[in-house]
Amino acid sequence: MRTGTGDSLNAVEMVMALEEQLEDEIPRRFPKLKPYFVPVSEARCIKGGFTAEVAVFGRRNDVVLFASLESAQFGVGELAEVSKVRHAQFYPTLEMAARSFLGTGERPHDI
Repeated sequence: MRTGTGDSLNAVEMVMALEEQLEDEIPRRFPKLKPYFVPVSEARCIKGGFTAEVAVFGRRNDVVLFASLESAQFGVGELAEVSKVRHAQFYPTLEMAARSFLGTGERPHDI
Protein backbone atom coordinates (compact mmCIF):
# COMPACT_ATOMS: atom_id res chain seq x y z
CA MET A 1 0.00 0.00 0.00
CA ARG A 2 1.43 3.36 -0.96
CA THR A 3 1.68 5.87 1.85
CA GLY A 4 3.64 8.94 0.84
CA THR A 5 5.06 11.21 -1.81
CA GLY A 6 8.05 8.95 -2.38
CA ASP A 7 5.71 6.06 -3.02
CA SER A 8 3.71 8.14 -5.50
CA LEU A 9 6.87 9.13 -7.33
CA ASN A 10 7.93 5.49 -7.47
CA ALA A 11 4.54 4.58 -8.97
CA VAL A 12 4.92 7.29 -11.62
CA GLU A 13 8.38 5.94 -12.48
CA MET A 14 6.98 2.42 -12.73
CA VAL A 15 4.19 3.56 -15.06
CA MET A 16 6.70 5.42 -17.24
CA ALA A 17 8.94 2.34 -17.39
CA LEU A 18 5.95 0.18 -18.34
CA GLU A 19 4.99 2.62 -21.11
CA GLU A 20 8.53 2.40 -22.50
CA GLN A 21 8.42 -1.40 -22.44
CA LEU A 22 5.08 -1.35 -24.29
CA GLU A 23 6.81 0.50 -27.12
CA ASP A 24 9.32 -2.25 -27.87
CA GLU A 25 10.17 -5.04 -25.45
CA ILE A 26 6.74 -6.41 -24.55
CA PRO A 27 5.36 -6.47 -28.14
CA ARG A 28 8.56 -8.19 -29.27
CA ARG A 29 8.36 -10.85 -26.55
CA PHE A 30 4.55 -11.24 -26.61
CA PRO A 31 3.28 -10.29 -30.07
CA LYS A 32 -0.22 -11.72 -29.50
CA LEU A 33 -0.79 -9.14 -26.73
CA LYS A 34 -0.23 -6.14 -29.00
CA PRO A 35 -3.85 -5.84 -30.27
CA TYR A 36 -5.03 -5.54 -26.67
CA PHE A 37 -2.68 -2.79 -25.49
CA VAL A 38 -4.38 0.32 -24.13
CA PRO A 39 -2.90 3.54 -22.77
CA VAL A 40 -1.52 2.80 -19.30
CA SER A 41 -3.89 3.87 -16.54
CA GLU A 42 -3.80 3.43 -12.80
CA ALA A 43 -6.55 1.48 -11.09
CA ARG A 44 -7.40 -0.02 -7.72
CA CYS A 45 -7.51 -3.78 -7.54
CA ILE A 46 -9.60 -5.35 -4.81
CA LYS A 47 -8.84 -8.95 -3.83
CA GLY A 48 -9.63 -10.71 -0.61
CA GLY A 49 -10.44 -7.52 1.26
CA PHE A 50 -7.14 -5.89 0.27
CA THR A 51 -6.66 -3.06 -2.18
CA ALA A 52 -3.61 -2.79 -4.44
CA GLU A 53 -2.65 -0.10 -6.92
CA VAL A 54 -2.11 -1.46 -10.42
CA ALA A 55 -1.29 -0.14 -13.89
CA VAL A 56 -3.68 -1.48 -16.53
CA PHE A 57 -2.05 -1.86 -19.95
CA GLY A 58 -4.16 -4.45 -21.76
CA ARG A 59 -7.89 -4.92 -22.25
CA ARG A 60 -10.05 -7.55 -23.94
CA ASN A 61 -13.73 -6.74 -23.39
CA ASP A 62 -14.02 -6.42 -19.58
CA VAL A 63 -10.86 -8.42 -18.88
CA VAL A 64 -7.73 -6.39 -18.13
CA LEU A 65 -4.04 -7.15 -17.94
CA PHE A 66 -2.12 -5.17 -15.36
CA ALA A 67 1.15 -4.72 -13.49
CA SER A 68 1.16 -4.24 -9.75
CA LEU A 69 2.57 -0.88 -8.64
CA GLU A 70 3.30 -2.36 -5.23
CA SER A 71 5.01 -5.65 -5.98
CA ALA A 72 6.84 -7.37 -8.79
CA GLN A 73 3.73 -9.11 -10.10
CA PHE A 74 1.36 -9.02 -13.04
CA GLY A 75 -2.30 -9.88 -13.08
CA VAL A 76 -5.56 -10.40 -14.88
CA GLY A 77 -8.92 -9.22 -13.62
CA GLU A 78 -12.31 -7.86 -14.53
CA LEU A 79 -12.84 -4.14 -14.98
CA ALA A 80 -15.73 -3.42 -12.61
CA GLU A 81 -15.96 0.30 -13.24
CA VAL A 82 -13.59 3.08 -14.17
CA SER A 83 -10.31 2.55 -12.31
CA LYS A 84 -11.50 -0.50 -10.37
CA VAL A 85 -10.46 -4.11 -10.99
CA ARG A 86 -12.08 -7.10 -9.31
CA HIS A 87 -11.80 -10.89 -9.46
CA ALA A 88 -8.07 -10.49 -9.96
CA GLN A 89 -5.53 -13.24 -10.19
CA PHE A 90 -1.87 -12.31 -9.65
CA TYR A 91 1.07 -14.04 -11.33
CA PRO A 92 4.83 -13.83 -10.70
CA THR A 93 5.62 -13.27 -14.40
CA LEU A 94 4.16 -11.44 -17.36
CA GLU A 95 4.32 -14.70 -19.31
CA MET A 96 1.93 -16.41 -16.90
CA ALA A 97 -0.42 -13.42 -16.80
CA ALA A 98 -0.39 -13.18 -20.61
CA ARG A 99 -1.37 -16.83 -20.95
CA SER A 100 -4.28 -16.29 -18.58
CA PHE A 101 -5.32 -13.04 -20.27
CA LEU A 102 -5.33 -14.65 -23.71
CA GLY A 103 -7.15 -17.68 -22.33
CA THR A 104 -4.63 -20.07 -23.79
CA GLY A 105 -2.35 -22.80 -22.63
CA GLU A 106 0.18 -21.77 -25.24
CA ARG A 107 3.88 -22.16 -24.70
CA PRO A 108 5.78 -18.92 -23.98
CA HIS A 109 7.25 -18.63 -27.48
CA ASP A 110 3.75 -18.88 -29.00
CA ILE A 111 2.26 -15.95 -27.06
